[in-house]
Amino acid sequence: MYTRGYSPVVLGSCPVTYRENLSCKLSRFLVDHAKCVTATSHKMLLDKFGLRIKDLQSLDNELMMAVAHEELPSTWNILGSSSEGEPKHKETLLHLVMKLGLVKLSQFLAAQPGGSSALALPNEDGATPLDLALQNGHSKLVEVFTNGCIGIPMGPAEGEQKAHYGCGFVLPVCGASALL
Repeated sequence: MYTRGYSPVVLGSCPVTYRENLSCKLSRFLVDHAKCVTATSHKMLLDKFGLRIKDLQSLDNELMMAVAHEELPSTWNILGSSSEGEPKHKETLLHLVMKLGLVKLSQFLAAQPGGSSALALPNEDGATPLDLALQNGHSKLVEVFTNGCIGIPMGPAEGEQKAHYGCGFVLPVCGASALL
């Protein structure tokens, strides 16, 4: 389209199809609900988005990248908020994603604020995230964490920031916006 004098002239047109990005929707949902994860959140998540566990596992990398791109408040952590300090028992995002067998997202979340606490934190049933992974048959996930291949946040290098997630997995963080 351009204008000739004050009148717009259409040169051509084509249809635009909007495709919803499921990983982005899931990411936003997980981040928004970090404070209210329960023992049945995995079922609610699958039902809400019409997914099976295998479907969700196939989105693991895309979901991890989508969560990494979320604009999180500086006070956000995977434990949610707790008015009385560190909780003794709590279901966290890490419990949820390990129960679902999401390896890459689990590694990423373990490297986020509250991640190391969440790894050792039992839920109301006394199960840690690794216990839940084992109970749900995700031995590969447990192996990744027990072999020391978990996320380790690194400080910014000169002029740039990088987030290092173990096992040679490095994501560059762009400038002050902290986008990957």
